[in-house]
Amino acid sequence: MQPYQQRVIDERAALDKKRFDLDNFIEHNPQFQQLPQEEQRRLKRQANVMRDYSTILSYRIRAFNDPG
Repeated sequence: MQPYQQRVIDERAALDKKRFDLDNFIEHNPQFQQLPQEEQRRLKRQANVMRDYSTILSYRIRAFNDPG
């Protein structure tokens, strides 16, 4: 495995941890409901973008073994 490939794998792992924490905050922390609606929308949007980013990194990781 090339060093840049390991960096992509590490990046996805770190991103997924942050995304898990954000999702947990949104879904289970009562403080989330105390935030202004606009901030709630921004955090939800951020979580969605993080999911998209993680998906793209997953595609890249799969391509390491099958570059076609």
